[in-house]
Amino acid sequence: MGLFWKQEKEVRRLLEAYIAAVDASMGEFEKAILCFLEKGGCEEFRALDKTTHKNESRADDLRWEIEQMLYRRALLPESRDDLLSLLENYDHLPNLAENITFMLDTQRIEIPAAYRERFKRLMEANIQAYRHVCRAVELLLNDPGRVEEEVQPVDQFESASDGLERDLIIEIFRSDLPRADCIQLRDVIQRMGDISDTAEKLARRLDILSLKKRI
Repeated sequence: MGLFWKQEKEVRRLLEAYIAAVDASMGEFEKAILCFLEKGGCEEFRALDKTTHKNESRADDLRWEIEQMLYRRALLPESRDDLLSLLENYDHLPNLAENITFMLDTQRIEIPAAYRERFKRLMEANIQAYRHVCRAVELLLNDPGRVEEEVQPVDQFESASDGLERDLIIEIFRSDLPRADCIQLRDVIQRMGDISDTAEKLARRLDILSLKKRI
């Protein structure tokens, strides 16, 4: 059973555009974090924050179009619900990215030099988890037999993220930083870790959907 009928070319086109918009948002997010770690909340960072948000908004618009189209077309209810559930969960990824850059900008958070390298590694682990899920979604549309192989590394990156997240938070709260700063940093670190947590849930869902698509 396919996720949607082969003749649903317009649904497929919108899905591909949606995936591209999310990927653009996540790419700008990665640039924004690297910029923030190097230069702080500068104009360049704020510009990247805006483009992260712009692409996230574009993805939201495309998701709405897809949802409207799915309800108008004569898809099997199960196929439609599978796609709607996938979109709902996938949409958490750019939302998290946009929320993190917004937090860094509006709350004027500063990441002490002692934690920047590990924060960078935390970001990289979460971006890698996202990238595997992104490729898995593309494979679901084109080559579902390869989805399982693509999602396997997600658990590894999620575990690496959990370890970095835990160690950073413990060390920060044992430092001499003001309590308010510790809480701000904890919130950003946990939000960053939510990306790989979401990716892990998506990986499991994609694995199931790939099996259903091959039946």
